[in-house]
Amino acid sequence: MSTYSEVADRACDAYLDTLRRSQDATIQAVASFADQLGRTVPSFLASVQGSALHPDAAGAFVRFAARLVQNQREFAYRLLEATQITEGGIARVVPAERPEDAGAS
Repeated sequence: MSTYSEVADRACDAYLDTLRRSQDATIQAVASFADQLGRTVPSFLASVQGSALHPDAAGAFVRFAARLVQNQREFAYRLLEATQITEGGIARVVPAERPEDAGAS
């Protein structure tokens, strides 16, 4: 095998190893989130079971949804910032200034 092929194979192996570790970390994070959610939500639901729905419940759900969307938006930016491709390969970068959405409050 040529030197080029050896270097290319090592680079591919390193990339796939990094990708696999990243996937494992993602799976662990999702499992941890699901576990915590599984503990929190049933206890909350049990505490309000049989109660009348509060008049502001719809507003609370809408506010939560807006916060969730904002959180996911920020996560998407951080994810992109952490994987910007440079001349030397993939590198972590200092977070760039984010453009604000038109009409965002």
